[in-house]
Amino acid sequence: MKKDPNDETYRSFTIVDGRYLYLPKSKTQDYYDVDSGVIVQAVEGRWNYDVRLLPTGATSSDDEHTVYRGVINFENQITGSEGEELVYANGPHKVATFNGLIGDGILTSIPVTHDIGNQFLQVSIYEVSTSEKVECEIELTSSTVTTFRFNVAPTVDQYRVIITG
Repeated sequence: MKKDPNDETYRSFTIVDGRYLYLPKSKTQDYYDVDSGVIVQAVEGRWNYDVRLLPTGATSSDDEHTVYRGVINFENQITGSEGEELVYANGPHKVATFNGLIGDGILTSIPVTHDIGNQFLQVSIYEVSTSEKVECEIELTSSTVTTFRFNVAPTVDQYRVIITG
């Protein structure tokens, strides 16, 4: 892809599974001059791209032809994060996980204390006997408690919960 169709340099996609165009992170970043630190090519802006096909059995690159043309608009700070998702003051972010069994044959609302320290988590629940995923109402109660609600009280240790954050 090129910002200007007449540019000598370009950034190329990787084709995944024979049909998806993938642009790795390294190709979506600004290019800097190593010595001066000045931006040589900023990614922000309008980029033109062609999808070109070299037919099976072709004997020359002259057989290549364009099958699709498009435009991609890149914006800086689209997430508003100022790049903070890439910088960790205390080293890489550690993912905490709680894994436990729930159910006592009595409660239909079961609070689970996990001490992960984050209220916004990924939560999964599985039937212990079959390992099948189970649907129930899940309340992200606090940064240390997640509550599971059922229409019928689960039997003793009927479900395995996995909480990640």
